[in-house]
Amino acid sequence: MNDLCVRIALGVRCLAAVCFVMSTVRPAFAAEQQVRAGLVIESLSGPVTANEVRAFKAFMRTQNPPRVPWDFRHNAWSFGPGGRNLEAMGMVYELSGDIEILDQMIRWTDECISQRNDLMPADKGGQRVMWTGRIDKVWCPEAPAQRNAKYAGCETEDAIAHIAYCDKLILQHPNLWKTTVPDGDPHGYGATYLDRAMGYIAKCDEANNDYFLRWFVQPGTNLIRSPENLPAGKAINNNVDAINRQMMFDGGYQRLAECHEFLGDNSERVKRYDAILKASVAECLAGIRNFDPREINGVKVYNWHYFPWSADKSKSESVGHAAYDVLGIHRASLRPGYGITLADVTPLANTLVHVIAKGNNTRPRPQSMEEGRAGTTCSANGSCWRTGIRPCMTSSPTRPSPHDAMRTMQT
Repeated sequence: MNDLCVRIALGVRCLAAVCFVMSTVRPAFAAEQQVRAGLVIESLSGPVTANEVRAFKAFMRTQNPPRVPWDFRHNAWSFGPGGRNLEAMGMVYELSGDIEILDQMIRWTDECISQRNDLMPADKGGQRVMWTGRIDKVWCPEAPAQRNAKYAGCETEDAIAHIAYCDKLILQHPNLWKTTVPDGDPHGYGATYLDRAMGYIAKCDEANNDYFLRWFVQPGTNLIRSPENLPAGKAINNNVDAINRQMMFDGGYQRLAECHEFLGDNSERVKRYDAILKASVAECLAGIRNFDPREINGVKVYNWHYFPWSADKSKSESVGHAAYDVLGIHRASLRPGYGITLADVTPLANTLVHVIAKGNNTRPRPQSMEEGRAGTTCSANGSCWRTGIRPCMTSSPTRPSPHDAMRTMQT
């Protein structure tokens, strides 16, 4: 990647972090003005600036973690404000190295861990008996009185992905390991940065052992599937094998595999997580690639379905779901062992540039990936990650401006 593309990729990654934060704000006019005043993007060229980082820090100091995992309607620690803000803090810490941002990310991660069903007090909605008949180690995505209150699936593994991101960032900075985290360790998860990361990893692994690997990974194939021959699970009526849902599972498994690989402490667990990723990504990428490829403006683009095996060309994936599809595929492409090539994923970036992004400040709410029905400037939280696949897309005349993208992300 040449120097220009590196600068562009850094700038867009900062934009992506800001977009993650902005998407937590409700679209009321007053809130929109508050966000625009609080967050700053000075330029997409050159390195991230001190003003951009300073504005991000100041804005995040005004934010608070979700009170419960079903805050903000549901899925608060997945694609809700908790999960999105954890991702944003992680990205800006990677770009800036500002320890204050990491410390705030740790504070939010502590709060997330403390809201796991078996750790949260019953008077706050924890200790809930799930569809399994047990008090499972999950982050309940729905409120206690909601119809599917006993459900927990892909969204909870997505919460684990956000937690594991914090783990990765700590492990990547050995100079911090022996230093005490300046928060007093309020939940007893570990006094030093390394202790805290190890505590988080242990909590995620035990949740996977007791619930996710037990119920949602098919023996023999390693495919992500709904539990078989369990009426209580089927009664919940929530699939786990749509592409966007598989990508939520994949995020937790991949980041934990990377953590254990870095530590060199559990090669068998790394192999298990990697085997699930390989099976999932192979199935989903094949579904995306083969469903309805097209050529637009001389380049290959993809149109795909909600399920990786569907042949029903009367329907296409929604743009919101597609953002998670691309986020997961892009993230997996960064781990060489999964065998994803640039040729596999370049059409995903082409799809954003030539199908989804219409430019001219257009902002209708798209329902489908199918060309002609998508007309927004930026599809959803995961869209900006496509620039990692096609970093020079910012020179495209159809590229959404950062202000267009920010407005669209305020949903």
